Amino acid sequence: AVTLALNTGMRYSEIRLLQCWQVDLIARRVKVGVSKTEAGTGRSIPLNDRATAVLKFWLSAFPDRTREDFLFPSERYGVAGNDRVPCVYNTDTSSPIKSWKEAWESAKRKAGVRCRFHDLRHTFAVRSLESCPPDREAIAHHMAGLSVYLGHASVANTYWYLEATPVLLRDIAAASEQLYRGEAA
Repeated sequence: AVTLALNTGMRYSEIRLLQCWQVDLIARRVKVGVSKTEAGTGRSIPLNDRATAVLKFWLSAFPDRTREDFLFPSERYGVAGNDRVPCVYNTDTSSPIKSWKEAWESAKRKAGVRCRFHDLRHTFAVRSLESCPPDREAIAHHMAGLSVYLGHASVANTYWYLEATPVLLRDIAAASEQLYRGEAA
């Protein structure tokens, strides 16, 4: 789920509710189901090499899944035996996982990071903007595309990511200064 969020910018609920039919590993795409916004519902998101590899690995652990099964199924955790070995039981692929909060908190502790799951989506958006050519027209096109990609209802909802991209802001400030001086930007 973490790799999917970092490499697609999908929302927590969009990932949590993914069903097998929504994943096309041959075309390397994920079709978003119900989303927070109408603009986000039904959008098709391309998968890069890393996301594709992780999904192939994950799906291989569940060879008997049907198209309607959830990618991240409901399951219970506990400990077994006198050695109290952690185990998973009662996996129900017909029902989505309710929450991965405990797993997320544990992973963050082990990795020594502090962030919300939603911050993975922000990281995707910021990295996307930072990879954009610094000219004004390219940034405008990139922002419009990123807005659709993220499923934002309006491109205005995407612009706040500029605040989190100091490199891009510096380039925009330099271009503005050139325009002020009457130089070609």
